[in-house]
Amino acid sequence: WRVAFFNAFARGKGVATDQLLELGSRLRQAKAPLTMQDTSLIRAVLASEGRYREVRQVWLASGQQTLLGDGEFEAKSGELALGAAPYEWMAGRLTGVRVETAKAQVNRKGQALAITSQGLAEGLALSQTVVLSPGRYKLSFLVYGENMAVTHPLAVNVGCRIDTDRSIGVPEPVSLGWGKAAPGEWQVVAGGIVVPADCPAQTIMFSIAQTGGRPYSLWIDAVSVQPE
Repeated sequence: WRVAFFNAFARGKGVATDQLLELGSRLRQAKAPLTMQDTSLIRAVLASEGRYREVRQVWLASGQQTLLGDGEFEAKSGELALGAAPYEWMAGRLTGVRVETAKAQVNRKGQALAITSQGLAEGLALSQTVVLSPGRYKLSFLVYGENMAVTHPLAVNVGCRIDTDRSIGVPEPVSLGWGKAAPGEWQVVAGGIVVPADCPAQTIMFSIAQTGGRPYSLWIDAVSVQPE
């Protein structure tokens, strides 16, 4: 009933964030705190109105302290949706590409994100919108690839959300450093992100390469954003 209640709250005329935060405080005192599932639609509505500062407030009130949501891919199982609220992952629209969270098949506990491609499509496969303050950050993650025909199968770009969830500036590429990995091991990948003062929210975008029709799969896990 909780999710239904908060979804109805989100659909009301103008989300009153102050009321929600007060209710969240009372629920926390009653040892039944807000969760990220409770506030998913609220965050989506706030983003659609360009109210990104409030998106971050609601994320924190939901008991979440990280700068990026579900970096371990444990919140849900199955195929990712093509749209999602800030701090949730969503898949791109690529033909012949499947993006899902599942039990990791290679030397990892729990779930990870699997991208399976027929090798013909290239472009955006995975993204998440976050709200970072101006400054410098380090993005890091783990990658494991199978049947890859390219050395570095992923590219990452960051685009600034200008006014609403439907407007985005020109994505800036993230220069990635790829760690060495023995066969059967995960690679550590990291790169720097710079958030300018006029960038109220950011979408982190993972793009895949095409391999001339050679099918492949890769896994992503342990995605993190930390201040430098």
